Amino acid sequence: LGMSLANAGQVQEAVQEYEKALSLGLDYPQAYNNLGNAQISLGDYVNAEKNLKKALQLSSNFEVAKINLIKLYIQFCQSAYLQKSMLSQ
Repeated sequence: LGMSLANAGQVQEAVQEYEKALSLGLDYPQAYNNLGNAQISLGDYVNAEKNLKKALQLSSNFEVAKINLIKLYIQFCQSAYLQKSMLSQ
């Protein structure tokens, strides 16, 4: 359900569904990855990093989670750079 919501542009709702699924106690790396990826879309970088790292803790060879973590760091740096540029104008 979370992926369907995210694909339909309902990212906040997707986050809620991923969190519900994970609250059941399942250590499912894909769910942590999907949650982290959705959180990146919302600009929630702190929780995204936490969940992507959890996905990698559960499955250290999970390449998609590694890519999403790199994407997170790139977006965070771009966001920080843009904020700094706007403040200096």
